[in-house]
Amino acid sequence: NQMIVPKDSHAFIMSSDKDFLQLVSNNIHVWSPTKKKLYYEDDVYSEYGVHPKNFSIFRALVGDNSDNIPGAPGLAAKTIIKRFPRLVEEEFMSLDDFFEYAKELAEQSKIKVFHSVVDNEEDIRLYYKIITFSKIKKRPPAVGGLLINDQLCLVILRRRHFTVW
Repeated sequence: NQMIVPKDSHAFIMSSDKDFLQLVSNNIHVWSPTKKKLYYEDDVYSEYGVHPKNFSIFRALVGDNSDNIPGAPGLAAKTIIKRFPRLVEEEFMSLDDFFEYAKELAEQSKIKVFHSVVDNEEDIRLYYKIITFSKIKKRPPAVGGLLINDQLCLVILRRRHFTVW
């Protein structure tokens, strides 16, 4: 779920919703008005321990109370990072690749978290769809390459002489 941004340009998304952090890349950044923080790739990694390319899987596993997503039973952020180190890497992992990885780990180990992921695959796939802005979840309005939660954001950006394409 990457936004297309013209080469050598930067897109800024203003939202307090952590779901947008999955879009962070070299030229897409998220401003959180509640934290007063601009997120770059390194910021997502340092705060959550996961690269933005794999943030959606991480959120599907850990859950999100604000979206009523319980996550996988028995999994917390530190456990996910410790037991699934490939999520931490910069290389993108598809959801299918992740489940193949989890199944391999479950076959090699009796550790409960691996089996929890495998046993709850259907639910985790649903959580992933919700987190990745699929048809299940209403998308925020888009103006050019800028996603906004409120038309007021667009007005503020224009008043501050930002170019909105």
